[in-house]
Amino acid sequence: MSLWRLRSTAKHIYRQGGQTSPCPLVCCSFSKIPVPNQLIWEVFEATVEVVIQNGDKVIKGKVRSGAKLGSDDLPLDSLEGYIAHQVHGVEIGKAAFGPGFVVAAILDWAEVCNNERGFLTIKPGFTRESNL
Repeated sequence: MSLWRLRSTAKHIYRQGGQTSPCPLVCCSFSKIPVPNQLIWEVFEATVEVVIQNGDKVIKGKVRSGAKLGSDDLPLDSLEGYIAHQVHGVEIGKAAFGPGFVVAAILDWAEVCNNERGFLTIKPGFTRESNL
């Protein structure tokens, strides 16, 4: 499955109050997750971008351990560091919310990436240009 197909499928399968949501991965208004930390579509695009920028393999980062953005445990070029900084605007030295484990699992399911312990890789044959 491509990112494009994942996105188009997501648009059609999620319903709330009779309305189709733009994407089931965007948290609803009843969510307890603050708006700046919600799982928006740009998180998936940024994930593929950082994996490709890192030679098709990126470390996940340790945001859930309390690591600060820019530290050795949460570098800017890690999956969670990149999402925090590029998508959610978290400043260097600040704590971040970590959706990396969810994003990695979804992209593995969508056959875009391999979700492995501690890192994420692009699946062979996936190219961003042909799959978006």
